[in-house]
Amino acid sequence: MSTFWEGDRAVNIVLRLDAQDRRSFDDVRDAYVTSPITHASVPLRSVADLEPQWQASRIVRRNGVRTLTVRAFPRQGHYASEILKSIDPKIQALGLPAGYHIEYGGERTNTSETMPAMQAALAISLLAIFLVLLVQFRTLPDPLIVMASIPLTLFGAVLGLVLTHYPFGFTAFTGLISLCGIVVRNAIILVDYIKEKQREGRSLEQAATEAGERRLRPIFLTTMAAAVGVTPMILSGSSLWGPLASVIAVGLISSMFFTLIVVPVLYVLVKPHTRPPAAAVAGALLALLLCAAPTHAASRKITLPEAVELARTQNASLKIARARVRENQQKAVTARADYYPQLSNETSLMGLSDRELVTIPAGVLGTVPGLGAFPLQSITLDQGSNTILLANTTLSQPLTQLFKIREAVRVAAANQRITEAELKKAEDDVVLGVHQLYFGLLAASSQTGAVEAQTAASQETLREAEEAVRAGNALEVTVLGARASLLKSRQSLLAAQNQVADLNAEMDDLLGLPLDTELELADAGDPPTERRTKEEYLAAALGHNPELQAAKETVSKARSGLAAARDEYIPNIGAFARETYQSGVPFLVHNFGTFGLQMTWNVFDWGKRKGVVGEREAQLTQAEENIRRITDRITVDVEKAYRKLERTRMMVDVAQEALALRRESGRISGNQLKAGVTSEAKNAEALAATRGAEVDELEARLSYELALAEIAKITGSAGQ
Repeated sequence: MSTFWEGDRAVNIVLRLDAQDRRSFDDVRDAYVTSPITHASVPLRSVADLEPQWQASRIVRRNGVRTLTVRAFPRQGHYASEILKSIDPKIQALGLPAGYHIEYGGERTNTSETMPAMQAALAISLLAIFLVLLVQFRTLPDPLIVMASIPLTLFGAVLGLVLTHYPFGFTAFTGLISLCGIVVRNAIILVDYIKEKQREGRSLEQAATEAGERRLRPIFLTTMAAAVGVTPMILSGSSLWGPLASVIAVGLISSMFFTLIVVPVLYVLVKPHTRPPAAAVAGALLALLLCAAPTHAASRKITLPEAVELARTQNASLKIARARVRENQQKAVTARADYYPQLSNETSLMGLSDRELVTIPAGVLGTVPGLGAFPLQSITLDQGSNTILLANTTLSQPLTQLFKIREAVRVAAANQRITEAELKKAEDDVVLGVHQLYFGLLAASSQTGAVEAQTAASQETLREAEEAVRAGNALEVTVLGARASLLKSRQSLLAAQNQVADLNAEMDDLLGLPLDTELELADAGDPPTERRTKEEYLAAALGHNPELQAAKETVSKARSGLAAARDEYIPNIGAFARETYQSGVPFLVHNFGTFGLQMTWNVFDWGKRKGVVGEREAQLTQAEENIRRITDRITVDVEKAYRKLERTRMMVDVAQEALALRRESGRISGNQLKAGVTSEAKNAEALAATRGAEVDELEARLSYELALAEIAKITGSAGQ
């Protein structure tokens, strides 16, 4: 009949008969109706025929079409997709009248509506990941290799849904999108580690193999942490969050194993390399499949020139020295910039606490006919504004300061040359260090071989002594002496092996290689046959020694510093042109220009400038005296190095002659052994002595080459 509004809620008002008057349909027929004209009341059956019929209580329309909705809610443990799949054939078999059709709603409609948007989101996320990777790596192959890890997640995502019996729905698709952004992290770690190892000098295959081995633990820990973190969502049995967690957890774990194998192999396939592709990929794949096994130190073959070049490239101290050179180069650029005009701007915004007022007294401007005095009363005028904006743009050119700028440029140039000389000295020191360690490692390795031969000879002597004691031809003390000799040989062998390991680690550190890299050194070859006189070496040292060159540049720097200190007595005079903008100052235009000269002069400073001049003079004296000291020391060093060079040359001749004699003795001992006139122990001792002579010859030759390297360092030609 009407509507009652309770706040914003509408309540329909319905009129109906009492309960005793509406127990059957006949009660409706017996109901009385009153005529509005005669006001007479008659039963409703006397004026109308009433028959009951079924009719919809309300008509629901969807998009303007009458609609009948049938809803069903699945029980726990069942999914809407499963129920729909089972009843869909029966619904399709229904014979519907003309004009009727069936549409599905609920989860199926939601999926059809959201899936295109989710697919677009997936495409956008993949594109965003690719662009970020492209910006990071700045090459096209590397992002493509990283993106190749994304398809590897599909198997794990499907497997996770199968194992947990969850359907593929909205949240599962969301988990798949999230998974795409997570798994590329592992590929980025691998590719970045491969590139880092290649910069350290590793080959492509070695870098790919090390990436799979060294990055296994961090990738495994982070992946398992993420997978375990979403496990409670799987165990909860939630139909909303369970599919998402299943896709993420199992997808992460499976993609981790695939990524550790596939990404390095793809990198080896895509990047240029020296070995045939099939062999390279097979080697990398085999190494990665065995990456969980115990790893051993990497081995690397290297020659002396390669070691020198590697040290120049990767040594940390040389990198610092080169950075210092670049620093002083930029300082020289900064100093030269002071020659030229400088354009600057200075802007101030100020607030005034009070302003000066101008008062015009009454009648001060005269009398106006008909009006009287003008102004009629005193007037007070404000000046300007409470806020003042002042902006000065100035172009300034130093004039007398050019003398000091010139000396500053000379000081900066001298500093640059000093750091370049220090870099050259550091390179010479590193090159000499490489020679010392290289030759020491060669000698130690050869010494180890000689000690092994001596140990073998001691073992043979012990065996013969034991046989002689058993035969009654020798006393027990002979066996004790042989056993003591064997133990001493083994002790010497352990000491030699420790020395080799120590020298190898020092060499790795100097070359910038991992400290567990086993180096296989090539023979240093024959020393150069060119011979120079002592005077030639001394002339080369005085002309090219980097320490002496740095000392000379220090003198030049000190002289420029002294000249700059004396220039401080000159007044600072500069020309300028200034454009000023102001707002808030009365009686002044907003824009105006000024130009002219500006002088700054420290008239009296209580002897400060004089003290600076004296300080610079003392620095110049020190620098000049340092040149004489370094020159004398270089002369002494050249003489010592030359004597050492001559002495080691003679030692090489003696060692070669001794080696020839030992080899002849070994040949004779071998013939005697064949003839049965000497024992196995004596022959082993002869072989050990020959090996010892070879070690002595190698040490003498390496000492000669090391003496050459030392004199090359003094003459400034160590890197040549």
